[in-house]
Amino acid sequence: MATFSPQPAPANPPAIAVSAPDPAPAPAPADDNDGKALFKLLKPITTGSESEDQLIWMRAIHAADLAILDAFKGQPIALAQHMVAALCDLTIEQVQLLSIEDFTVLAGEVIFLVKQVIKDLGMSPPAFLESDPADEE
Repeated sequence: MATFSPQPAPANPPAIAVSAPDPAPAPAPADDNDGKALFKLLKPITTGSESEDQLIWMRAIHAADLAILDAFKGQPIALAQHMVAALCDLTIEQVQLLSIEDFTVLAGEVIFLVKQVIKDLGMSPPAFLESDPADEE
């Protein structure tokens, strides 16, 4: 395993500075990635061909994904799990195997995106993210 050893900064640093990786998962810049964000997981997960991946791409919400909002209205955890699965091209089982730290980062981004889409549609986020008291009786 390669280790990072900090080196003294050069007298004339390059235009783009490289730093040690952040220990927490964080989105990478989405330069020309079709609006996708890259997340580095703390704990790798098994994907497709039984390979372990530590990097997960998350795409933007598409119109087809809006059905997930209705399907899990008032169920914020289930909504987050299903949206993470859809946007990161994972199965629900893979999402449920994520560490809580990794899920929290991915779910936080999903909830941000969901709130933005709901707002753009002129709707109220609580209508989708909070359970309806009438449903609890």
